[in-house]
Amino acid sequence: MSSSVHARTKTAARWNTRAWLLLIALAGFSLGYILAAPSVAYASGALDEPATRVGTEAELRSAWADLTETHVELTADINLYQCKTGDPIRESTYPMLLDGDGHTIRQTCFEKRVLRQDGTGFLLI
Repeated sequence: MSSSVHARTKTAARWNTRAWLLLIALAGFSLGYILAAPSVAYASGALDEPATRVGTEAELRSAWADLTETHVELTADINLYQCKTGDPIRESTYPMLLDGDGHTIRQTCFEKRVLRQDGTGFLLI
Protein backbone atom coordinates (compact mmCIF):
# COMPACT_ATOMS: atom_id res chain seq x y z
CA MET A 1 0.00 0.00 0.00
CA SER A 2 1.42 3.38 -0.93
CA SER A 3 2.07 5.94 1.78
CA SER A 4 -0.56 8.34 0.37
CA VAL A 5 -3.24 5.63 0.48
CA HIS A 6 -2.16 4.73 4.02
CA ALA A 7 -2.34 8.40 5.08
CA ARG A 8 -5.81 8.78 3.55
CA THR A 9 -6.96 5.63 5.35
CA LYS A 10 -5.69 6.96 8.70
CA THR A 11 -7.36 10.34 8.06
CA ALA A 12 -10.65 8.65 7.18
CA ALA A 13 -10.44 6.54 10.34
CA ARG A 14 -9.88 9.66 12.45
CA TRP A 15 -12.90 11.39 10.86
CA ASN A 16 -14.97 8.24 11.36
CA THR A 17 -14.04 8.24 15.06
CA ARG A 18 -14.90 11.93 15.37
CA ALA A 19 -18.25 11.35 13.65
CA TRP A 20 -19.10 8.55 16.09
CA LEU A 21 -18.15 10.69 19.08
CA LEU A 22 -20.34 13.51 17.77
CA LEU A 23 -23.19 11.07 17.22
CA ILE A 24 -22.86 9.74 20.77
CA ALA A 25 -22.82 13.29 22.16
CA LEU A 26 -25.91 14.23 20.14
CA ALA A 27 -27.68 11.05 21.21
CA GLY A 28 -26.93 11.86 24.86
CA PHE A 29 -28.26 15.38 24.39
CA SER A 30 -31.37 14.08 22.63
CA LEU A 31 -31.96 11.48 25.33
CA GLY A 32 -31.71 14.17 27.99
CA TYR A 33 -34.25 16.26 26.12
CA ILE A 34 -36.60 13.29 25.68
CA LEU A 35 -36.34 12.31 29.34
CA ALA A 36 -37.00 15.90 30.37
CA ALA A 37 -40.21 16.15 28.33
CA PRO A 38 -42.20 12.89 28.58
CA SER A 39 -45.38 14.80 29.44
CA VAL A 40 -45.82 15.64 25.75
CA ALA A 41 -46.26 11.95 24.89
CA TYR A 42 -48.60 11.39 27.83
CA ALA A 43 -50.66 14.45 26.96
CA SER A 44 -50.91 13.46 23.31
CA GLY A 45 -52.36 10.05 24.11
CA ALA A 46 -49.53 7.97 22.61
CA LEU A 47 -49.26 5.90 25.77
CA ASP A 48 -53.00 5.27 25.91
CA GLU A 49 -52.94 3.25 22.68
CA PRO A 50 -52.23 -0.49 22.81
CA ALA A 51 -48.72 -1.23 21.58
CA THR A 52 -48.08 -2.80 18.21
CA ARG A 53 -45.54 -5.49 19.05
CA VAL A 54 -42.79 -6.01 16.46
CA GLY A 55 -39.97 -8.53 16.35
CA THR A 56 -38.81 -8.52 12.73
CA GLU A 57 -37.49 -5.94 10.30
CA ALA A 58 -40.60 -6.23 8.12
CA GLU A 59 -42.91 -5.67 11.10
CA LEU A 60 -40.86 -2.67 12.27
CA ARG A 61 -40.83 -1.09 8.81
CA SER A 62 -44.57 -1.61 8.47
CA ALA A 63 -45.39 -0.12 11.89
CA TRP A 64 -42.94 2.77 11.41
CA ALA A 65 -44.46 3.68 8.02
CA ASP A 66 -48.06 3.55 9.36
CA LEU A 67 -49.08 7.20 9.62
CA THR A 68 -51.62 6.53 12.38
CA GLU A 69 -49.42 4.26 14.54
CA THR A 70 -48.68 5.81 17.93
CA HIS A 71 -47.14 3.02 20.06
CA VAL A 72 -44.62 0.39 18.93
CA GLU A 73 -42.93 -2.10 21.25
CA LEU A 74 -39.96 -4.28 20.30
CA THR A 75 -40.20 -7.98 21.19
CA ALA A 76 -36.71 -8.89 19.93
CA ASP A 77 -33.45 -7.32 18.77
CA ILE A 78 -33.89 -6.20 15.15
CA ASN A 79 -31.12 -5.94 12.57
CA LEU A 80 -31.94 -3.89 9.47
CA TYR A 81 -30.68 -5.75 6.40
CA GLN A 82 -32.88 -4.39 3.58
CA CYS A 83 -30.31 -1.93 2.24
CA LYS A 84 -31.96 -1.38 -1.14
CA THR A 85 -35.28 -0.55 0.53
CA GLY A 86 -33.64 2.44 2.22
CA ASP A 87 -34.16 4.07 5.59
CA PRO A 88 -37.35 3.29 7.52
CA ILE A 89 -39.20 6.60 7.03
CA ARG A 90 -42.08 8.01 9.08
CA GLU A 91 -43.92 11.13 7.88
CA SER A 92 -46.73 11.53 10.37
CA THR A 93 -48.27 14.30 12.44
CA TYR A 94 -49.24 11.77 15.13
CA PRO A 95 -46.98 11.28 18.17
CA MET A 96 -45.06 8.00 18.42
CA LEU A 97 -43.76 6.05 21.40
CA LEU A 98 -41.10 3.50 20.44
CA ASP A 99 -40.52 1.19 23.41
CA GLY A 100 -37.40 -0.93 23.04
CA ASP A 101 -38.29 -3.01 26.10
CA GLY A 102 -34.59 -3.81 26.51
CA HIS A 103 -34.09 -4.69 22.82
CA THR A 104 -32.05 -2.90 20.17
CA ILE A 105 -32.36 -1.89 16.53
CA ARG A 106 -29.12 -2.13 14.55
CA GLN A 107 -28.58 -0.74 11.06
CA THR A 108 -26.29 -3.09 9.09
CA CYS A 109 -26.32 -1.07 5.84
CA PHE A 110 -23.48 1.34 5.16
CA GLU A 111 -24.46 5.02 5.39
CA LYS A 112 -28.13 4.36 6.18
CA ARG A 113 -30.16 5.67 9.10
CA VAL A 114 -31.66 3.44 11.76
CA LEU A 115 -34.98 5.32 11.68
CA ARG A 116 -36.07 8.52 9.99
CA GLN A 117 -38.82 10.84 11.29
CA ASP A 118 -39.82 13.52 8.77
CA GLY A 119 -43.27 14.38 10.08
CA THR A 120 -44.15 16.88 12.77
CA GLY A 121 -45.31 14.25 15.28
CA PHE A 122 -43.51 14.04 18.63
CA LEU A 123 -41.25 11.00 19.03
CA LEU A 124 -40.43 9.34 22.36
CA ILE A 125 -37.87 6.52 22.26
